[in-house]
Amino acid sequence: MSATSYSLLNINQTVAESDPFTVERYLQFIRHFNTGTKTVLDIGCATGRGGAAIRQKCPGVVLHGLDIVEERINKIKQDGIYDELYVASATGIPVKEGSFDAVVAGEFIEHISPDDIQIVLTEIHRVLVKGGLLFLTTPNPKSILVRLGRDSVLTDPAHLSILRIRELKEKLQLAGFKNITVRGSGKASRIFGEKFPVMGVYGSYLIFGVK
Repeated sequence: MSATSYSLLNINQTVAESDPFTVERYLQFIRHFNTGTKTVLDIGCATGRGGAAIRQKCPGVVLHGLDIVEERINKIKQDGIYDELYVASATGIPVKEGSFDAVVAGEFIEHISPDDIQIVLTEIHRVLVKGGLLFLTTPNPKSILVRLGRDSVLTDPAHLSILRIRELKEKLQLAGFKNITVRGSGKASRIFGEKFPVMGVYGSYLIFGVK
């Protein structure tokens, strides 16, 4: 899918700018950073609310942000949140190989067309250093609430790929990631933490792997 098509599809999904769980999602990413994490790419950075959380908790990191919607990038306050910003598609990240210790992408992969998912994951793998970490959160299609009929994540027109855990693990492995770990995420993690044994309680899940 073209960058223009992605932008048009996502520009009207304003939840990216107002999601009340965004900061907690990024704090979850940070808890799993390595002690040597010094360079981070925030894919789907929207208006920078998650990036601001990273900057507050990790003031010394070099932080770059990427989003397909230029209007959101333009809303980011130029107050030192990001060291570099890109209006670009994740199918072609405009940086050299091995640029980042970590890539974070909160509620992002579901916005990628099935034909592009493997391209995106391979591209993320390229821009990570050896031993670098990718962190993704995405809606859980097997959540109890979805099964009870609260299926807005499935019907949202901006959601092109709602992936089951096993599917996403396989795609990460195909892209070259190893040591893949899954944790619960979303609002249910406020009650159950991230390691409750029944993944169905979580509306989203965190999946991360090592290059």
